[in-house]
Amino acid sequence: MCLLVAGLIYLAEVALGIALVSAPADSQKYLQSLADHAGLARVTFGLFSVADFLLVPAVLGLYLSLKRVGKNLMLVATGLMAVFIVVDVTITDASSLTIVTLTQHAATAASAAERTAYMSAANYGLATVPLANFYTFVISSVGVLLISMVMLKGVFGKRTAYVGIITGIVGIVAGFYVFVPALVLFTLLSLLTLGAWCLMAGRRLYQLGKPQRAGEAAAVTTA
Repeated sequence: MCLLVAGLIYLAEVALGIALVSAPADSQKYLQSLADHAGLARVTFGLFSVADFLLVPAVLGLYLSLKRVGKNLMLVATGLMAVFIVVDVTITDASSLTIVTLTQHAATAASAAERTAYMSAANYGLATVPLANFYTFVISSVGVLLISMVMLKGVFGKRTAYVGIITGIVGIVAGFYVFVPALVLFTLLSLLTLGAWCLMAGRRLYQLGKPQRAGEAAAVTTA
């Protein structure tokens, strides 16, 4: 169920990202967008944090479901996803929410000097976000890629596995928007494919977790 909800959040983030400006490729444009849409920005980054926490039990469930098929790959993938969650919550999301607050203070500053101070602090915080985004995109995408490779041999079905492999590749490419701004659109595509994969994998994970009669369990295992 957690993976299903996370999938819905990622799909919602596509629309929110379009409205907000999906990634800080242009720092001044991004900061202005945050100042103009502070409420939307808080919802966006808050939902990312919720999705991160939902991934904790979801990834554990995927590991338990697939460890017999590829334990070593699943250990690596689970470790990568754990690193992603920690970095995303403590650096990317926390910094982004702080930047939103700073841009709001700058917008209501009583003097030019005060506004400059707030904007300088926001720019300093923003400088850490692209690098954190690079690591989170690449680390999580490699994790999804490895999990999906194991899924090719497991009970999740090849369709889900192939969507996950595509998600992993797109996510790795998206991470490089930090160095090649033209790739910024891949960040939205990555969220779209990740949302679809989470829904597909989450649905299967939910089915596997339901109490089943012996005949139903065998049918799921061989599907």
